[in-house]
Amino acid sequence: MDLTMKIAVEKYKSIYEKKEITIDGLTILSGSNSSGKSSFMQPFLILKQTLEKQYDSGYLIINGENIKLTDAKQILSKVGNNKDKKFSLAFTEGESSCRIIYEYRKGAGFIPKESSMRSSKMNSGITLNLRMKHDEIKEMLGREKEFGFMDEYAKNKKIKPIWKTIKKKCFIIAEYRSPDKKASFFAAGVDPTYNLERFIRSIIHVPGLRGNPERKYQIAESENVFPGSFEKYVASIISMWGKSRSMDKYDLLVKQLNYLGLASSIKAKRTDDTSIEINISRKIKNGDDDCVSVADVGFGVSQTLPVLVALLVARKGQHVYIEQPELHLHPKAQFKLAEIMKSALDRGVKIIIETHSSLLIRGIQTKIARKEIDSTQVSLNWFTQDEETGETIINTKAPDELGAFGDWPSDFDDISLYAEQQYLDAVEESIYGSL
Repeated sequence: MDLTMKIAVEKYKSIYEKKEITIDGLTILSGSNSSGKSSFMQPFLILKQTLEKQYDSGYLIINGENIKLTDAKQILSKVGNNKDKKFSLAFTEGESSCRIIYEYRKGAGFIPKESSMRSSKMNSGITLNLRMKHDEIKEMLGREKEFGFMDEYAKNKKIKPIWKTIKKKCFIIAEYRSPDKKASFFAAGVDPTYNLERFIRSIIHVPGLRGNPERKYQIAESENVFPGSFEKYVASIISMWGKSRSMDKYDLLVKQLNYLGLASSIKAKRTDDTSIEINISRKIKNGDDDCVSVADVGFGVSQTLPVLVALLVARKGQHVYIEQPELHLHPKAQFKLAEIMKSALDRGVKIIIETHSSLLIRGIQTKIARKEIDSTQVSLNWFTQDEETGETIINTKAPDELGAFGDWPSDFDDISLYAEQQYLDAVEESIYGSL
């Protein structure tokens, strides 16, 4: 049985008070513009691009592939009294939770200040900072039985290791090592935020800006873990699937493109040692032999391919974060995206979407009502903004067995009825107003 996962953000941009959401199954982030939807996921993507750098810059990388900020101060919350210039992230999995606090340093940016871990198996948990000394760490860990084996092993080997805290890119860990070079074989440690790091490294990020369609794509091969944003891997993955060992996923991709009304065939092949071209059928039916470059068809194809490929390539338990999956899609295709997501959920993929599409959400509700998606797999997190303070407010709803979310936000779905009524009123006034 999978353990329930939750992530939380505090004092980041408009999110001042701690806000927490569950990220099991299908997690929907929606709401008005500038309400904090993107801000909630941003700090996790900042950690992702910091971890994936081959070097340790000493501070968080705020300008990278996933997130592009220009000044560390843009992160600081302007809500409330945040004079200490900190923000924090938390991750919970089952009965175990961890938290990391980052502090702004002038001229450097954000660096980790404190990491902590709590668990039902622990007496009082673990809290680390970079100023801690050996005795302080030893005393704290001595209260937790599960770390006693380290001292016992060192004693048997007649080694006298010391504890010290060190910074590991964007995290703080405790290292247990002997200063004696002859005992360099002995090394142990404690990483309070291991589960958070594991989650962040595994995220497949499909951004809202997925680039322009190209006639040639650079080869970018990877398996399971995809550093940076995902769109650059799409051509290479399709090319790999086109080979016999992965034809099942290739066939599924073709079926999904056809189901959405985008294409009946897709081909990806190497043009030289460094590039791959993607060709798409011009016709929805029987277009295998009539293909053109993806750069010569509708923009919706190139923007939807990363979404479909990400959901197909993700392994069981892996999180796929998609910004605006409905981008450049016809309303009918937006509604049908619910079926694509259902297929991924059936394989155990965990999906986080940020969307403005009421049609996509209605499609998901329809799947729930038809018992094709379990209502317990879905959560709607509705973001609004406090009109006076500007602070982000998150209203989380779980659908019932018929797919209803209860009190549906008035500023979302009702606008369709409002627009329809405004049009009918205008027509009536135009016809009868002059009589």
